[in-house]
Amino acid sequence: MRPAALITGGGSGIGAAVARVLASEGWLVGLIGRRAEPLTQVAAETGGVALPGDAADADHLATAVAQLTQAGGTLLGLVCCAGSGKSGTALSQTLEGWDGVLRTNLTAPFLAAQACLPELITNSGSIVIVSSLAGLRA
Repeated sequence: MRPAALITGGGSGIGAAVARVLASEGWLVGLIGRRAEPLTQVAAETGGVALPGDAADADHLATAVAQLTQAGGTLLGLVCCAGSGKSGTALSQTLEGWDGVLRTNLTAPFLAAQACLPELITNSGSIVIVSSLAGLRA
């Protein structure tokens, strides 16, 4: 069994870069994201598993963990790279937009940790949650 990591936001940006680095070190990467095409492309580059879907969907996350382990991986890492932000003033934000940001930036990492923790505890794995510089200013 290969060491494996589940990566949210794995189809682009930091998530895709993390996938490429881990794959170059022999890891099996499971890539979660809402857009199937970039996930499929990164999975093809890395020999990983594309798991298109919402990182804030508990059922999808449970299925993704199962698929990654069925693909021959021992889950040792969760890397949460999915992120969302809405620029503008407090007066210009909608509740729908606010809820979307919280769902992606807070709920998704929480649910991903819940889905992965049983395996990560058993395997002495780790969780990394990535933020952007946008977190430093309102």
